[in-house]
Amino acid sequence: MIANKETRASFQSRLIYSIAISGGFTLFFESLDYFFVDEPFQIWVAITSFILFAIALLIMSYYFMTKKVKR
Repeated sequence: MIANKETRASFQSRLIYSIAISGGFTLFFESLDYFFVDEPFQIWVAITSFILFAIALLIMSYYFMTKKVKR
């Protein structure tokens, strides 16, 4: 369901959601790269991927994350 003005979640909850999920994605993909490709850990790659994931998730959550409605 696409969120409209009345049902859109607050910015704070969207931001927390984006930071948490992007941190998980970053840890997952960087650990795959570290353990299976035998590439040394590079902090700038981790920070860049974290920022890109966070921005993408923040944009997606603006359109799709709705607040819980009591029925």
